[in-house]
Amino acid sequence: MVKKILTVLLLFSVALSLVWLVVKRVREASAEPSTDGGAALSVQDGVVANYCHGKERCENCRNYEAYAKEIIENDFAKPLSQGLLYWQVVDFDQPANKHFDADFELGGAATLILVRMEGGRQTESKVLRDGLMMVAMGEKDKLTEYVQSELGAFLAKQQTSRQETGGGYLFGLAWALWLGVFTSVTPCPLATNIAAVSYIGRRVGKTRQVLLTGLLYALGRTVVYLSLGALLVAGLLASATVSSFLRKHMNELLGPLLILVGLFLLEMVRVGLPGTGMTEKVQRRVDAMGIWGALLLGVVFALAFCPISAGLFFFQLVPQSAYLGSYVGLPALYGIGTAIPVVAFTLVLVYSAQSVGKVFNRVTQIEWWVRRIGGFVFLALGAYFTLVYVFGVAG
Repeated sequence: MVKKILTVLLLFSVALSLVWLVVKRVREASAEPSTDGGAALSVQDGVVANYCHGKERCENCRNYEAYAKEIIENDFAKPLSQGLLYWQVVDFDQPANKHFDADFELGGAATLILVRMEGGRQTESKVLRDGLMMVAMGEKDKLTEYVQSELGAFLAKQQTSRQETGGGYLFGLAWALWLGVFTSVTPCPLATNIAAVSYIGRRVGKTRQVLLTGLLYALGRTVVYLSLGALLVAGLLASATVSSFLRKHMNELLGPLLILVGLFLLEMVRVGLPGTGMTEKVQRRVDAMGIWGALLLGVVFALAFCPISAGLFFFQLVPQSAYLGSYVGLPALYGIGTAIPVVAFTLVLVYSAQSVGKVFNRVTQIEWWVRRIGGFVFLALGAYFTLVYVFGVAG
């Protein structure tokens, strides 16, 4: 009874988090600035190009805005679509925006201001004060070079800053490899890996073939996850709306997703597990291919998703890969991670076939503990990310 109540509460927290995210997104959309310089845009992470002006506007002021917008939309279309760069027009004579004039010492003059936002806080700014003079002197080409140079440098720093944070690329690579290894010892992938080692074991005595078979199996798994991951990430990033949403709300989405995966790992939510994918037809095809059958076996078993492996791949790896813009690195390391146990067992086969059974028994024994410890870790991380990033509780 306690387990059921806890499961219901956790599922309710996931649903509540998702509903709250939708509510927040609606509020943000309603607060986005209009072309007449309405309320300032709320940005968590990224560079914001603010064109600030007063209520009374001259021709040079309007031209500066038009030129700056044209430069940004034409020369910085990619960072705009990826949610790394935002454009907004702000009327600093409006009560809600008066701080722009005071904070940046504009003296009532229209200008373009670049602001870097990290975690919802302003960390750096640059006022392009010379732009209005260039417009007044008819030097549009010089203005274009000026904006391109300053904004390009700002965006370069933003990319470096993103990689240096805890969610940086190197951390993502380590996370993907660990996630792959963790996936490999969950029940369904573990069963497929046992079947793979049994297949490889038929070649005991032929050291070279055993090693090559194990490596081909690992390659098959890696190719599947690399190809599938690259296609999904490319699809997500191809959509400007989805890409921007992920970059703005990845940490918020991560909390509910971690909780869901934790529930699956702890078997608090159960879904029927499919077979290993080793049908008689597949087995005949594998046997007919000889040593190269291990490659096909890796492909087939990698595609045999179960709820836990699907949750780890689709709900953890793919969103993180899209957030970091990694088409190849993270999916490839995940695939390698899922194949590491088979490669390890292959080496055991080479040196001592009798030891394989003992190793399998030990792995099976610790799988229960690994999965449950992992489940509690996922729940704890999910609760933390949900409280901090969804509901704004101080971390």
